[in-house]
Amino acid sequence: MSEQPAPERHPARNLSLLGVALLVIGAIAYCAVPASSGTVPHSASVLQPRPVKASPTIPGPMPGAPTQKPAPPPPPAGGPRPILHPMPIVLRPANPTLVKAWNSGAAGQALATVTALSSNALLERSTGQYALMLLSCKALNTALGNVRKVALIPDLAMQAEYATALGSFQLAAASCILGIRMVPEGVEDTVTDVNQTLLAAVASELSSGASDLFTATELLRQQ
Repeated sequence: MSEQPAPERHPARNLSLLGVALLVIGAIAYCAVPASSGTVPHSASVLQPRPVKASPTIPGPMPGAPTQKPAPPPPPAGGPRPILHPMPIVLRPANPTLVKAWNSGAAGQALATVTALSSNALLERSTGQYALMLLSCKALNTALGNVRKVALIPDLAMQAEYATALGSFQLAAASCILGIRMVPEGVEDTVTDVNQTLLAAVASELSSGASDLFTATELLRQQ
């Protein structure tokens, strides 16, 4: 038998088939990928992180605005309580008829004058009207001399408190006259020279006398 020739191998043909296969795979991949219009596949959007919502911010105070201080806590239930000062005791006469008759005469008028002048002097000291205070103190000193010329209150308890008040007013008037001096300056001007140490004692004596006077004669003033 005659030998048949061996089949020829065609390597170029094989390479052609491999190239066609690659082109087909590339075409399939191209169709699977969206067009270059800028759209993103659904699967890609899943992988992207979602935007985080910003928490609302509280606006701060305007520049230059006063800072608000927290309210102080309420005082404890067992804290200090205000001190209540009792009202002074008002004396009642043992014989109202006699005391009423005393108050309706010259003695009552002297009492009213002393009461008014002592109150004026104390008020003028607190307001710094020293020139007027000096006038009130001089008038009070004269009124206290007139009190000694009238009858005593026909009640022992009331007269005792009244005498104590008059003693305080006498000291106040004397110290006041010493503590305030009107010094002439030039032809028409006058300078008021004030000794504050003495006037502090005057105010103390006037306040003490007013308290004793209230106890002794407040009931008479209400009649």
